[in-house]
Amino acid sequence: MNTGSDTYAKQLGADSARFVIPIMLVISCVANVFLSLQKDQHILFSLSLFILFPTVCFIVWVLLKGEHYSLGIYLFLAAHDLIITYAIWKFWTPGSSIPYLFGILIIVSSMILEPYSSFRVWLITSLLTIGAIVSQETYTAASLKAFMIPVSVNLLLATAVATAFYDWHHATLTINELYQKVQRRRDELYRLKEELQQVNTLLTLTNQQLEAAKTAAEAATIAKSQFLASMSHEIRTPMNGVIGMTSLLQETRLDSDQHSFVEIIRSSGESLLSIINDILDFSKIESNQLELEHHTFDLHACVESALDLLAHQAAQKGIELTCFFDETVPRHIVSDPTRLRQVLVNLLSNAVKFTEKGEVVVNVASQGHAANPQEIRFSVRDTGIGIPLEKRDRLFKPFSQVDASTTRRYGGTGLGLVICKRLCEYMGGNIWVESEPGKGSTFTFTIVAEPVTLPEKDKAAIDKTSFANKTVLIVDDNETNRLVLAGTVARWGMCSESFSSGEDVLSLFHNGHNQQKRYDVALLDYNMPAMNGGQLAQALKQVAPDLPIVILSSMGETDKTYQEQVNYWLYKPVKRDQLLGTLSDVFHSLPATTKLPGTALPTVSRGAALRILLVEDNNVNQKVALRMLQRFGYQADIATNGAEAVTAIKNRPYDIIFMDVQMPVMDGLEATRQIRALNGTVAQPWIVAMTADVVDDAVKTCLEAGMNDFVGKPATINMLADALNAVPDDKADTTPQTAAKQNRLRI
Repeated sequence: MNTGSDTYAKQLGADSARFVIPIMLVISCVANVFLSLQKDQHILFSLSLFILFPTVCFIVWVLLKGEHYSLGIYLFLAAHDLIITYAIWKFWTPGSSIPYLFGILIIVSSMILEPYSSFRVWLITSLLTIGAIVSQETYTAASLKAFMIPVSVNLLLATAVATAFYDWHHATLTINELYQKVQRRRDELYRLKEELQQVNTLLTLTNQQLEAAKTAAEAATIAKSQFLASMSHEIRTPMNGVIGMTSLLQETRLDSDQHSFVEIIRSSGESLLSIINDILDFSKIESNQLELEHHTFDLHACVESALDLLAHQAAQKGIELTCFFDETVPRHIVSDPTRLRQVLVNLLSNAVKFTEKGEVVVNVASQGHAANPQEIRFSVRDTGIGIPLEKRDRLFKPFSQVDASTTRRYGGTGLGLVICKRLCEYMGGNIWVESEPGKGSTFTFTIVAEPVTLPEKDKAAIDKTSFANKTVLIVDDNETNRLVLAGTVARWGMCSESFSSGEDVLSLFHNGHNQQKRYDVALLDYNMPAMNGGQLAQALKQVAPDLPIVILSSMGETDKTYQEQVNYWLYKPVKRDQLLGTLSDVFHSLPATTKLPGTALPTVSRGAALRILLVEDNNVNQKVALRMLQRFGYQADIATNGAEAVTAIKNRPYDIIFMDVQMPVMDGLEATRQIRALNGTVAQPWIVAMTADVVDDAVKTCLEAGMNDFVGKPATINMLADALNAVPDDKADTTPQTAAKQNRLRI
């Protein structure tokens, strides 16, 4: 019996042993008992069939139950073959029913074995029975011929059984395969269900953690906003005194030095305010919510103002600070001057900080057509310590520094260049660095801006025709300064000769050259080795007494010893327009005065009949506001907190109240609400918020509380004038909602 039969028998025994095999054994027993009862059978044969074969069937059943399939099947078939062969050999006569028992054997064997065994059983049994017939003593050809009929019937029966059970076998296999697949799929689904339950549990836990993290982040954001607002208020409050008093000081009579110093104080204060605003906007930069301004401004003035902020620091270290504009650079552009100035100040500050000697040079160039948006390139080159190649990747990372050790020489937060990079990207450009350790670094950044050509009436009205055929003597020990000055005067149609020292210039005069007729003006650097600019001016006046002399000195180097020999004294870095105006004065023979006109005082269109209440708890801020109001001819009463303001409005009507927001006892918001609640009892004043908290939410909160206008601290005299001019003549319709829509907020 082959492996397939054994496998099939095991399968049949496992699936149908309780029903199929017992039925087949019973049928076989009945058939053999029927054979034993034939009347022509010998009594001993009949008795042996009646007793022996059921015993054989029982043994087969026990073997099959014990999973001895092969032995049981072989015993079953051998017993049938022996009984049938003996019966045919002994008792066969034509027409006997014994050969048809062969068919029962075929059926039973086919149900036990695999389908193809039916033919094998049929063949073996046929050969045995034919052999039994031929070996009979009464054998005749007719007997064999008669036996062919049951043999043929048994063949057809074997074929039918084989076909039927072949289909049944494969159907069973298919069903078993499907059943196994269903079981595997069921097990897989159970496994997936368990995994999904685990994932669902994990997701639930993750959602809870995310919700907790979100709540914590929102709380942190609120705390951060409150901290920034508080920090802004605490810094802006003293800055209000600095900038306010500076603004008032500019309106007094000042000489050129005093005016320059005051201007630097004002510019530095505004730069500090810009830094404060950058801190407030840092979260917006991180979340890509920063909004840039877009308006027309003087690019040259913007760059020069950035240089002014670092001029004093550079002068203290003996560093030359120079700026050069390419001819292609437009004078006016549309962009954000505050952000551009912030980037320049940051880069210049780093350059001066990391440079011990030498120079810091700013170059400005542009690419593109004058009528289209141009890429403007700014480079800040220094002769400082340089940056190693392996550490340059730290430059534009937040809170990272080239030297992060605790013993580092240079401090800093590590945020400056990160903010610069983001601001450059916001303005359509980029920033990068080139450096060589020990020789210096060059930071280059670009922006995209639209050039603007202003009407002629807005340009500086200086006649440059008098500059033609003029020759300028330039003396400076710094080569970059000489090149910048020579290039600048060349654009104005003048010629120049440059020298690196006073000795070289004087040698020309002492060698018999009639130099006093060749030069129309001399531009002398003050701080030069061996012979400074003042000493050179004295020497030149002896050989060329009519030669106009302009000294270019670093901040704070004015020397009154040489006032008689020097016609004009300019501070480095020299502004282009300032040099242009000075040369124009020289060639038009104007008096050599260095006094600069002060800023025009803003005017208020209203009369002096306004009744004003100033609500402010800080003494310095009170003085600043009172002095500014006095400039416009107004007097004001003072309340130091909101409660005093509410009491004052009940005792006396006021046209306008300048209301601080953060005050002790009662803040400005609550005071405004209580004043608005008195509507119908007292005349409603025009209330202007004056606070150092200038974030968007603070402005909205003030307007919602009932205030009409908003002035951010530090307040300038111009901002105060705008607020006064915004007060309507008829305050009958000055509800907070209407007023908020009518007026522009000043921050």
